[in-house]
Amino acid sequence: MVRKGGCSTLSPYGLMRLVLFVCLLLRAGTAQAGESLDWDDIEKAVAMTVQTEQTDVATLAKKELAGKPLTAKQALLKVCLLMQAGMNRGIVAALKELKTVCRMPNQRLIRQMYLSATEKGTWAVAQAVAETFQEDICGTSVDGLLRHFQKSGWSFERVDQWLAARSPGRRNFWIKRRLAFQQRHGREEALAELLGDRAKANPQDSAAIIEFLDILRGAEYVPPKEWLSWLPVLAKPKRASEACAIGIGLADLDHHEEAVLYLRLALRLPLTEEEAERLRATCSEKWSAEQARAAFAVQINEALVKSLVKLGREEEAEAVTKAAARLRKEHGLGSAATEPLQR
Repeated sequence: MVRKGGCSTLSPYGLMRLVLFVCLLLRAGTAQAGESLDWDDIEKAVAMTVQTEQTDVATLAKKELAGKPLTAKQALLKVCLLMQAGMNRGIVAALKELKTVCRMPNQRLIRQMYLSATEKGTWAVAQAVAETFQEDICGTSVDGLLRHFQKSGWSFERVDQWLAARSPGRRNFWIKRRLAFQQRHGREEALAELLGDRAKANPQDSAAIIEFLDILRGAEYVPPKEWLSWLPVLAKPKRASEACAIGIGLADLDHHEEAVLYLRLALRLPLTEEEAERLRATCSEKWSAEQARAAFAVQINEALVKSLVKLGREEEAEAVTKAAARLRKEHGLGSAATEPLQR
């Protein structure tokens, strides 16, 4: 270690050891292999280097700012150092560099970076992570960031505009978050109607209907009972798997009358060979195609039972329960879970 003007600098050996340590921690190493990157390991490597080299994070960060990372590991190390050093001005550029060299960032890494920023209270960094990886982020709560915006003086309209400016994201993550935000403030009606009108405009597009229901469920938005009354009239899926997904989506929204209609339709429609093979491929059990078909029918029946019970139709529910039990016994399914077949 060398000291200049009272500021410690990292020796070439120390810097080499930091990079080596990071490489050992993050073994599998191409820029595309996002799964090999781990934020916690990077932070541990930085902390150990600071301790063993008797230097400081700011010094390390300044060194990293001078160069352009060529690999995902180098880019992640740069982001970590800047965040720990509080050099927020360079964070946005460093995150863009990371996104450039790491074309397939995994959800865990994005969540780790985002949570690290929120735990430190560096909301500008959290915002930069959310914006930079807006197309990839999923399954991470951004409610704390939205609350911070409002505590900082942002109006409802400004926060809503920020959400609207995001790309839809994986599984419409940002649309769900925007609808949920509006709902908390009692101002969700216009967006909900817009989403409903889009789905209603092409009711034969079952994938769009399923996506629409998933957005409502993801936003924890439960529409009024009459709001989806058009669905059974206009939306007529041709595939059993589509009818099942629509039925389960409606049940999740407490629209059980409509759910029963679609679940019964799913039982009537024959599974195509393509559907059966896809279902079999998703089974954790080593089932035959015929067993996968039976397991699918069991899943529909068990979802149907839940809706029938909610509607107070106990006798029907009991009959369906017995039918599901017979299918399990006849096809040797035992008590194996069928949930992964559709969800």
